[in-house]
Amino acid sequence: MNKEITWKQALQSKRFRLHLVGSGIGAIFLISFLPYFFNDILQPKAGISLNDFILKQFTPKDWSWIIFGIIYTCVLLVIAFNYSKPFAILIGVETYILVNIIRMITLYSFTLEPPQGIIPLIDPLITKIAYGDTVFLKDLFFSGHVSTLCLLFLIEKSLIQKTTLFIATIAVAFLILWQHVHYTVDVLFAPIFTSLIYFGLLKLNRSQFKLNI
Repeated sequence: MNKEITWKQALQSKRFRLHLVGSGIGAIFLISFLPYFFNDILQPKAGISLNDFILKQFTPKDWSWIIFGIIYTCVLLVIAFNYSKPFAILIGVETYILVNIIRMITLYSFTLEPPQGIIPLIDPLITKIAYGDTVFLKDLFFSGHVSTLCLLFLIEKSLIQKTTLFIATIAVAFLILWQHVHYTVDVLFAPIFTSLIYFGLLKLNRSQFKLNI
């Protein structure tokens, strides 16, 4: 098998079908569990506040619409350019699920209180699903928004689109810090965790499916 394989061909593989079904189950579990995790497990847990020198250089400003405009535009573009590549989509979904599972572990293990002066970042699509009616501010270490853009960057192979995604990731990271939504450490560690998980899964899929990607 190779990276140009079609969905019809990919679905003929039992292993691929198992991975696809597993990813669907994982996504359903994640969506179902997140509200409980954030509201009932993480919210009551005391966290620590960090003295962040970088944040002190910016007066907080609300960039929510620009941040989510960039993120959702990038998501749609990557899907549009890669929807016909089943293994790229599979690895992307698997990485996204595992990144969020790891995030739940780090959020609980290294619980932080919101940065001083934080302006809540309200996601028009995800907030209701993940947090319910609560404005939740302790979704900190590490940044899910930067992780998402980093994942899109890793999936995309076109140099032009990859460059655009790199610029978008840097821009969102900067605006998130300006809005005081995250500490600097949250933003810096997001690409590290995401890259380790992505390349680990890529290596596993290369071995299992004999992919040349």
